[in-house]
Amino acid sequence: MRKQFLIGMTMAAWTAAAGAQTPTQATGSVQTAEPVTAPAPLAAPQAISIEGLSPNTTGPLNSTAPDSGPQPWKDVMGWISLQQGQSPEEVKELLGPDYRESVSAKGTIWTYQDQKALLFGSVSFSNGKLETWNSPRF
Repeated sequence: MRKQFLIGMTMAAWTAAAGAQTPTQATGSVQTAEPVTAPAPLAAPQAISIEGLSPNTTGPLNSTAPDSGPQPWKDVMGWISLQQGQSPEEVKELLGPDYRESVSAKGTIWTYQDQKALLFGSVSFSNGKLETWNSPRF
């Protein structure tokens, strides 16, 4: 009996909350004068092309061995030391050689990723110089 009463009270609260209330501030106050407008639709997804990617890949993404040994890319100091315009050799000194390489017309991307894909980052090169990077979320 008590369970039915609680279910009835919950349903009544949901019904009352579903009225013509609209939020007006981030503080949670509501008013009933303006209707809620639907958000704009999201843009259509874009197709991703793998044309031009290099079949050459190295690093832990293609390895079946467990992560072992020092992996400099897992140290935040290497990522902090990156600067735009660095050469691939300079980046390799900071982050190590354990990357997967993808080459396209736009440039080269190195992806660093652990076996479980819990930690990953990437660097991109254009014309042989470091352009952008996304460090792992340590």
